Amino acid sequence: MSESFRANVLSTGRIGQKMRTRTQLLAATRELMAKGESISVSRVANHANISTATAYRYFPDPETMKLEAVMFHDIDDKQNLLEIFEKRVSPAMTVKDRLLLAHQIMIDFVRENETGYRLCLAKGQEQAAINENPTQVSSPISAYRMAIIEQAVSRLRGRFGGAYKDLCCTLACACGPEAYLTLRDACNHSHEQAAQTSAKALGLLIEAMEI
Repeated sequence: MSESFRANVLSTGRIGQKMRTRTQLLAATRELMAKGESISVSRVANHANISTATAYRYFPDPETMKLEAVMFHDIDDKQNLLEIFEKRVSPAMTVKDRLLLAHQIMIDFVRENETGYRLCLAKGQEQAAINENPTQVSSPISAYRMAIIEQAVSRLRGRFGGAYKDLCCTLACACGPEAYLTLRDACNHSHEQAAQTSAKALGLLIEAMEI
């Protein structure tokens, strides 16, 4: 990953901090699992030098930690989603093409890890339902999603100014795996159909926003 790209997505911002914290917790979980030690949220937090209260905002229970640690092993250690985006994007691409690429990268990941992702997502939704502040609950791909979207539309930061964050959040409604999974479940779409239809919906949103 280039230094400029790393600085952009792993900066001191909230998204960068969430990514670092989640990565540290998952790495600590894998280290403890490799040693054959029992996993608890507090033990993992202590091993990662992160407060237990913070760890619980990311993971509701040790089962979720273990599941996500295994599922995201390749992402954290071998094929970071952000690196995949950087390798495949080019300066000549339009903002629309960059967003569609970001969407496809996330869809490909979920398709390859669908069962594990669904289980992690279900755990996150369960935690959100009982959490007094559900906005603090982080889904398995949320940090990657916002970082990639921000990188995809970075050239629009000056144009949108203070509304830039709202732009990224609006795009996150369509850029990512949720629409894909909804089409798989509600419409009984195949992988290919769901990928194509969700990409079409994202394209229409981009055109409507005139970006």
